[in-house]
Amino acid sequence: MHHAGNGLLAQVPAQLEPADGQDGRGEDGYAGLVDGLVDRMKAEMAGKPKVIATGGNARLIAGVARSLDQVNEDLGLEGLRILWTQARGR
Repeated sequence: MHHAGNGLLAQVPAQLEPADGQDGRGEDGYAGLVDGLVDRMKAEMAGKPKVIATGGNARLIAGVARSLDQVNEDLGLEGLRILWTQARGR
């Protein structure tokens, strides 16, 4: 709900909704989409890559996807901090 005049938006709880109306765990749900993508990428790579879920909602998918090895919600921000530090010459 938008509050006119003050620019505030109501808090909306984050929930993992299935892509197809299932429970999100089946091969057609979000977890299946993630797992299928990871499986296809791994098939094209040598070795055994580590799969890290990143971003503010990473824990939501980590609870249902089988292909994830680790969760680091701040990985993107950590990378930006490193680049910023290097650009400043420190």
